[in-house]
Amino acid sequence: MAVLEQLFAHWQSALLAIIPLFAYYLLQKLKPKQNDVKRFADFPQPEEPDKTRGHWPWIEKAAGEGEAGRSFGSKRHLARIMGFVAEQVTRATKQYSTSVPKHPAMQDLAPLVGSRSLVTLDGDEWKGLRKRILPGFQPQHLLSLVKVILDKSQYFIEHLERLAASGEEFAVDELTINLSFDVIGIVTFDMDLNAQIPGQQSPLLTTYRELSHAFVKRDNSKHWVRRYFSENERQIRKLDNKLDAILKENIKREHAKLTKGDATASRSVAALSLHGIKKLTPEILQQTSDTCRGFLFAGHDTTSILMQWIFYELHRSPHALKALTEELDSVFGPDTNPSTIMARLLAPGNGELMGNLKYTDAIIKETLRLYPPGTTARLAPEGSGTTLTMPDGKQLVVDGLVLTPRAYVIQRDPAIFGESKDDFVPERWLGSEAANIPESAWRPYERGPRRCTGSELANMEVRVVLACIARRFEFVKVGRGELELDEDGSPILNEKGYYKTKSEMYSTDVVTAKPVDGMKMKVRISERAKANV
Repeated sequence: MAVLEQLFAHWQSALLAIIPLFAYYLLQKLKPKQNDVKRFADFPQPEEPDKTRGHWPWIEKAAGEGEAGRSFGSKRHLARIMGFVAEQVTRATKQYSTSVPKHPAMQDLAPLVGSRSLVTLDGDEWKGLRKRILPGFQPQHLLSLVKVILDKSQYFIEHLERLAASGEEFAVDELTINLSFDVIGIVTFDMDLNAQIPGQQSPLLTTYRELSHAFVKRDNSKHWVRRYFSENERQIRKLDNKLDAILKENIKREHAKLTKGDATASRSVAALSLHGIKKLTPEILQQTSDTCRGFLFAGHDTTSILMQWIFYELHRSPHALKALTEELDSVFGPDTNPSTIMARLLAPGNGELMGNLKYTDAIIKETLRLYPPGTTARLAPEGSGTTLTMPDGKQLVVDGLVLTPRAYVIQRDPAIFGESKDDFVPERWLGSEAANIPESAWRPYERGPRRCTGSELANMEVRVVLACIARRFEFVKVGRGELELDEDGSPILNEKGYYKTKSEMYSTDVVTAKPVDGMKMKVRISERAKANV
């Protein structure tokens, strides 16, 4: 009792004594966990491991190669082993019914993709959400969306016409991002974002863009506790809540229409996921809101990046452009006017037309092979006994390790793609050659149960856009990746049949892997299109 009385009498001194102990405890908790490198010394790696630092010295060296800003995913080492392991990480097993769990760090992306979306959830909750979402991505339903894509592509074409007339340089990413936002907004939650109309963008879009810009400025080198009170983090939380409120208001409105049997109820992905749900619980509302956010991110980002690289590769690959032109002539006829192609795609039988675009599909697939936009990160819990088997049969326990299949590396494996592993060769996806490529060697949308749900929507959007513009417009790279010209101003073919470039284009990591310069180009009307007028 006397001791307690003394403590109360001298509480200030006692508090001063406790503060250093608490500070020490907090520092220990915030200190990054250190792995025992000896535990991983026998893991496959390109060089002998350092006795104290494992293979981090090699990683530092590889990351420092080439130009600053280049995506680290472009380093090609251990491709065969990586591909072999990737299949085990992403497939369903008795231990993990939806594949190895997502790394908790994926929640860091929550402001962009939602904390309870298909991107971030795991286990039974993920299964239930995916089941609700799938009706919006059935093949027949996707074909019904061609009109939406064409309507929004009309604005895209108008911008290209204006830029061709002015001859000005522009960043292709701005145009393709706006187009992709417009399509995904209608398809996912039936909101017209007006991304391509200056001054008329919807509050949802402007909020999401502000949120994205704030997210990119986040200093991830700081512990989340230190970041939490910064001005940028406060801005992220504010915009996060604002975006969530806009999405939920729209979801509630659509659910009310469905429950009343309103004939004007939407056929969007979000609306279809609510069919049969009588009560919109807080959990379902949050899942749907976050999933819409996830599609907003993935739907605009992946499709935009894909289109940018296609325009670039067609610019420097005359044989591919010629083959694409011949296919479009065969399917749609000789008229290159976009309105003519649009009319054909809106007529009955558009599914058959799309199915005939074999070379177009090969271009999409080859572009995704060379320039996959992102990856996934998985983590086997400590003590789970998660084991991966190497090609030689050796087994490695990977508990507590970040497992990240690097599509860029796997998809350029010389053992599968040969000497042309770094070349743009759409023909490899046609005929007998395609049959010799293992399915596991192509994974831009990843594989297994958690393969990207919206991948076919992205591919269909690009098919439609290419069909409408590939024969009318010519994209010309400026700055990085610009073509090398001879004395007469004509591009120079190299020994492989590609135009030579003054410098190399590459991807840089900005959440996902994007063209380093925003794909700066000029655009002009093709000579053939001029002749058709």
